[in-house]
Formats: sequence, structure tokens, C-alpha cells
Amino acid sequence: MLIARSGEGNVGDSADEDEQLDSICQQLDFGGDDEVEIDVGVDRGAFELVEATVAKYVSVGFYDSLQEATVALQQHNEFEYTYKTRYTSKNVTGTEFKRRSHAMCPSRLKIVERKLGANLVRYELLQKGEHGDASVSRTRHGIAAVHKSEIDSLLELGMGASRVRNMLLHKYRRDPDLLNLVPEVRKIENRKATIKKNMEEGWDIDDFNTIDIWAHSRLCQTREVFDSADESDFAKMNELLVLERFQHNFDDNGKTKASLGLIMTSRALFRNVAKATTSQRGSLAMSTDGTYRIHCGNWTLVDCGGISVEWETTHHVQRFRPWLYMFVRSECTFAYEQMFGALIKYGRIFLDVDVNLACCSIDHCAGDRLAGSDHFLKWLHETRSLNQFRNLSKCVVRWWKLKGETAYAEWLEDVYLTSRWERWSVNSSPIPGVLPTQQAIESHHKVIKEVITAFEKAPTIHVLNSALPRLLILGSDTLSDGPQGHFCECPLPKDAVSKAKLLLTLPENHREITEAGQRGIPVRIVFNSGNAIVRSKNLAGSTVTTPRSKTFVSSLEGSTGRRASVFDIWTKFLSLQQVSVNVKRARAMPEFQLRPTWPLSDIEMVRDTRRCTCKSYMYSVWVCSHVIASLKLLKKLDLELATEVIQARRPPGRPRASVGARQQEPVSTNFWDPDRLEALLTKEPYTPLQWAFITQVDVQKEGQASTFREDRIGTVGGVRLSEEDGEAWPSFTATCNTTK
Repeated sequence: MLIARSGEGNVGDSADEDEQLDSICQQLDFGGDDEVEIDVGVDRGAFELVEATVAKYVSVGFYDSLQEATVALQQHNEFEYTYKTRYTSKNVTGTEFKRRSHAMCPSRLKIVERKLGANLVRYELLQKGEHGDASVSRTRHGIAAVHKSEIDSLLELGMGASRVRNMLLHKYRRDPDLLNLVPEVRKIENRKATIKKNMEEGWDIDDFNTIDIWAHSRLCQTREVFDSADESDFAKMNELLVLERFQHNFDDNGKTKASLGLIMTSRALFRNVAKATTSQRGSLAMSTDGTYRIHCGNWTLVDCGGISVEWETTHHVQRFRPWLYMFVRSECTFAYEQMFGALIKYGRIFLDVDVNLACCSIDHCAGDRLAGSDHFLKWLHETRSLNQFRNLSKCVVRWWKLKGETAYAEWLEDVYLTSRWERWSVNSSPIPGVLPTQQAIESHHKVIKEVITAFEKAPTIHVLNSALPRLLILGSDTLSDGPQGHFCECPLPKDAVSKAKLLLTLPENHREITEAGQRGIPVRIVFNSGNAIVRSKNLAGSTVTTPRSKTFVSSLEGSTGRRASVFDIWTKFLSLQQVSVNVKRARAMPEFQLRPTWPLSDIEMVRDTRRCTCKSYMYSVWVCSHVIASLKLLKKLDLELATEVIQARRPPGRPRASVGARQQEPVSTNFWDPDRLEALLTKEPYTPLQWAFITQVDVQKEGQASTFREDRIGTVGGVRLSEEDGEAWPSFTATCNTTK
């Protein structure tokens, strides 16, 4: 920029002159390299603008962010503008763009940052000059500036090029101008390669010192730091805390490689350890497993937490409650030792609890299922005791070898029938309420991947700074306010009550077994199970006889007989269920009062006196159809009145549309069709609970001896099952309202 100064007279202090000259330049808002000729007259040390031969910028608009201003620049007209220069003065920072669509074009656009206050900044778009006449044939190179910052942000989260392009196409599908500027996949891939090359922190951190520097400010290894926040401070309770960081060497196909690891938690999540230890007492159960696909270098995120049983609307569910997480490059024994050691160490330091595990649920391997043998493995999974499982598994292995499947049989023996990994049957768990399944923790993994799906294959620094903090907040959002034990307060399950009545409808479906030479309360009660239940139209039904019961009870103790084969597994050993009764405690047990929700005191009495071999009992730890039936047989529960306190809920889905007074529904869609109701009530006899109906009642007015009949609205308050032709049919008890 060339500035000429003319005039005569005394010139004031040179510093003042320079300052005033800067002020004049700012008022003119010069923003490029154009030459300008200005005549300035000086009078008493001040400058007077005489002539300025320059095209001034005209404001186009103000915007709240640089991104919005850049979008406005790209959409200003159909021509292409590219970066020309950038300048900074005391109060203004500007970036100038030159039109490239015409040769020697004087047209310019400029984005200026305006500071309007201490914390207020706005961006102004300005324009000057007219476009030239000589058009230039020009090919667009690189990614348009309007999309570059957004694409960079998505790529730094670990997204792939195709996914980023699809997101932009969907976002700008109604904006043709921006839609045309969305780059091809190849350009986005090249941009990602450039970002990975230029990242200061590194795309994949492989240096322990870098990890250690990042973790240093987040370390929490003392009680004072852990207790420095309470529930009133949400941010502090859910911030990421590093308990330990470690490194070790491991062998990878003959090569020695270094691995890194971090053990992390939050104040809110780690308090789950105290809740689980208190609720589960001496039967503390833990589950741990690793999840993948959240990091560019295939690091593993290992979650470790407790398992609790909770009631959800109509059934029991197992919940995984996280305690801490381990982010490690390679899963190995050393890494798990560090995680378990940190759990025990900081449980004692932070919470004054001793983490003594009674059961641990872990994933063995993703072995292939045996082709054509799923039903054998399903039978082994449903065995009634660990001793029965061991004997029946020998029958299965022997059968496979006879059929020429020696390789599969040996694989099953070596992998899943060893003493360490054989506890995968329902009743092999030493603690009721902890099933041999990873379903609870795998459900947690699904939620993890849904929450941080945007960070899939992300660089290490973004996983640490963005993905894991989100995960900790997710865990705190699902915290349980109540206890985290193996059982919980709940009503009697409707389906269990229905099945219990079915088992007691015919005496052929159960048998009481007492100790030799004694009478009174039986030691065990054996019930038919599944397709073996005797009822009409069931040709597979089988009466519970004494020989059949003895064979079943002996198999629970480990004796299946010499001639047992795979064809006897279902008929002899899996067609029955057993309820064991503690006779001494059962005599002292009072009759239970019917309540909508059973309290923990009553539940503990049931658990102390009875244990069933079925999966429902192992899931809920106290209630199943067989336990309810045993309470009825021992006169501890009035099963006929139990349905009156069952919590009835509306069926899921949209309510039925009301039918007009004289409108008759076709048989195919008629809800009240007798055949449809017969099938529904046979399968789910408690469906009519809380249904409304109209009935006639005898009403007597005060002071009059005569009565008259009146229609009143009532609701179905109870269901009773009675035997008819070998089938259990429901009959209903009603409660009438005063509403007419």
C-alpha cells in the first residue's frame, strides 16, 4: 500500500502522526495489496483526508459464527472465490477472498471478525468491486471451504469417508448450492490421510509417556480426592478418574510388542461396588468382558461390574451395573490382574469394603456351534444339577463318537467340559440369580456402541477425551437407587401363578416325597415339566410315578445308570423339576398374607425354605410356578385368592377401536369370537383381569322389602382355574362399581 502525504506547516509528534494514520487506514478498511494514492493535509499535527482513490467494501451481513459467514460467502453468487490474503490490526482480523472465475477480476469478498465487547464476537461479510468480463475455464480443486471444517471434525471422530459423504448429502439434500459442493469419497479419504499425518497428539498413541502425561491430571488414588465431590455436583461425580495406568510387553507371533492400558471410573459408578457388596453380602457376583470397534488401533474396552436382579413391569431382568473400565491395547492375563487388583485396592481405600467375589461370569471364546447338534447342547444347558450335567455330557460325547463325529466330541471335551469351563448349565452356578450367560453385559455393550457410534475407529486422543467421558455419563444415568442384590421386591408373576394352578389341576402332575419312616412336610416335591404335563390333547403327558421320580432324583445326585443314552435325556432326566424343602424351617413358616408386592422379609423366608431346579427360579432366586405350587400344597398360600392381588396391566399396542351399537364385526376380526377367546384364555387365562363388563344385580331401596334388578358396570377382579375334561378352564370373580 502506497500512501503520499502533502502540505506544509509544522508537523506534530511523529508518534501521534503514525497513530492517526493507522486510524485513517482502519476507517478506510483497507484489506488487500491494492495500491492506493491518498492526499493528506496536515494542520496542527492532525491529518485531513483529501482524496482517496479506492473502492470501498460494502457490508453484506453479520453472522454469529465463522462457519455461518463462510457458508454465506460460498452462497453469495455462482462464482468461485478462493483465499487471497489475511491481515490483522488492533481491532479487526480479516480474511480476503479473490474471484477466480474471471481473468484479472477486481471483485473481492472479505470476512472480518468484529469484537463488540469483552466476550462478544461477530463476523461480517463485505464485498467490493465488479466482476470482470473475461471468463476463465477453471476446475475446482480440493474440498470447498464451506464444508472443510465440518468434514475435518467428522474425520477426527474416526468416521469413514463414505459415511461422512452420506451424512453431508443427507444434511444438505434440500440445499442445491451446498449439495453440489459435497466432495467425492476420494477427496475425503485424501483429507483424512492429511489429518492423520498432521495430528500433533498422534492418531494412535503408542508411547507410555504420552498416556502418562494425559492421565496425570486425572489421577484419583486417595480418599480425599475421591470424596471431594458429592451428588450435588453432577460434573464432578461423573468426570473421568484414572485409577491406574500400566505398560507391559507381550508376544505376538514371535515378536515382542509393547502394550498400554488405563483403568478408569467415575465417582458415581464406583459407588456401585459398595451397593453390590452390601446387598449381596457373601455372594458377590461380577461380570467382565471386552468390546471392540471403538478405536482405530483395535484397542479393547473392558467393562467390569456387578449383576443384579430387578423387576420390570411383568418379569425379572438381570442388570449389569458397571464399576470400572479398562482401555487396553491387548487383552492378556497381566492386564486383567491390574484391573482386578485396582478393584480390590480402591474398594478398600475409597469405600472401606472388601471385594470378595463368590462368582465371576466371563466369556470363554466364540467357538463354532456343532452342526446338527444344537438340541444336545440345549439339553445339557437345561440340566437340573452340576452332577447331572457331568453324567449326561458323557452320554452326548459317547454318542457323537459312535456317529463318527470324533473331532467335534474331542473339541467339546477340551474346550467346554473341563473343570474350569464346565459351569454353563442353568443349575451349575453356585449362586442363584447369576446364570451362566453374558446377556446382561452384552446388552450393555450394545448400548455402548449406540452411544459412541460416532467415535468408531476414532484416534486414541478422541476416544480418551470424548468417547469415554460420554460412556461414564451413560452409566451414571442408569444407576439404581435401590439395592443391587440377587432378588428384589415384586408381585407374584401372573404367568407363574397360572402355571402353578395348571400343575395342581390334576394330581398326576406332581408327587410329594418324604423321608423314610416320617410323615408330614415332604423333603422334596417333583413336578412335571414342559410337554410332560398331563392335560387334554397332550399325548406326551406322563404321570409322575414313584419309579420315574426315583430315577430323576438319583440323576441329580450323579447317578444316571449304566444304560443311559441320549434318547433318555429328555424322557427320564429333563421332563421333571424338583422343589427341595427345608422341613425344619418350613414348619415354622406362617401362612403368607396376600399383598400386591411381596416384601423382602417374606421373600427371604421362601428362599430359606425352598429351592427349585428350574430356570425361572434360578433367574428370580425365589419365585417360579413350582415354588408357588409347593406353597399351596403345604397350605402356606391361598392360591385361589392370589389372582385378586395380581397387578393387571393393559396389553401392549394401540387399544381396540370401539364398535358401534348395531355394528357386527366379521368373524375373522371379531375380538369376542368364541373360538378366539377359547384359544386366548387357554394360553393366558389371566388376560381378562380388569376387563369391564355389565351385569344385573338385585337392589333394595331403604324402607322397602321388594327388590328390583339393575344394570351396573363391573370389572373382572379374579380368575380361578377349575378342571373340566382334564383341562384347566378359567372362571371369573367380579367386582361391581357403583357407576350405572
